[in-house]
Amino acid sequence: MENNTLLYKYVGHLKNEEFIKIIENIINNKSLKITNPLDFNDPFDCNIPYIYTNSKWFENLINKEFEKLIKEEAKKENKVIRKKQITSLIKSMKSELNDLSNIINSELDKLSLDWKNLINEYRILSLSLESENILMWSHYANSHKGLALGFKYNSENSIFKNCKEVSYSFEELSKEIFKKNIVDLIPQFLKDKDDEKITNSFANSFLQELINFFYIKKEDWEYENEVRLVLSKDDKNINSENAIDLINFGENELSEVIFGLLMEKEDEEYIIELIKKSFPNKRIEFKKVHKVFNTLEIRDYDNKFM
Repeated sequence: MENNTLLYKYVGHLKNEEFIKIIENIINNKSLKITNPLDFNDPFDCNIPYIYTNSKWFENLINKEFEKLIKEEAKKENKVIRKKQITSLIKSMKSELNDLSNIINSELDKLSLDWKNLINEYRILSLSLESENILMWSHYANSHKGLALGFKYNSENSIFKNCKEVSYSFEELSKEIFKKNIVDLIPQFLKDKDDEKITNSFANSFLQELINFFYIKKEDWEYENEVRLVLSKDDKNINSENAIDLINFGENELSEVIFGLLMEKEDEEYIIELIKKSFPNKRIEFKKVHKVFNTLEIRDYDNKFM
């Protein structure tokens, strides 16, 4: 992301009085809610991906790594090894392959049972790079009746500098994370064959990669163009109020406010005055969504309210 990038937080609520309360809390306290991933609206988000060790992908991965190790050993001994010999050696290691598969399956089952406890240790702030996406306004701003707050990504001492873009290729990226763990495991497994050590090694390496699963989502959500801030629930930047976890943003970080197409004029005027009082020394751009034929267009807000 470039330094001048804005990250948008959409705000909306079915009840208008609740929406106004939320905006008042955000503006007056200069804070945003940061969410437990267990409370996400998508029950498939932040789920543990499962790699089936009886799949062709897993078999090909293991065979490829076995072949690589066999060639490396032959090279160390200045031996030339033929393809048929490699294939034969891999077949002779079928029992080791099954043992490794069983260890990985067993550990994945354990991690799966404890997954909710593991991700409960984190909090996630979801933002978007999109300000002109109709679906975003429909889904996250109460059907265009809410607003979007634009925050500077790279302002000085900004907590938003730690944000990372979400990737929308869940299966492929999950496999890449597993691949790294499994590839690192194979030489140790062939050398040691201590099930307990292998199990601990896989579990530890997997947990070190845990946070990376928070940045991958299924392709269905690609329209969100999401950016996430992931913190430990005990992070010093998080404070709790009425059982809600919050993070504070600096006065210089709020840069833009976009009012939804269907937001009431009275609410817009109230929010503008609220922001001006809370940020007296900061120029914030106010904008409004307009419907131009069949397109969404964002324009500067009417100057008479500035």
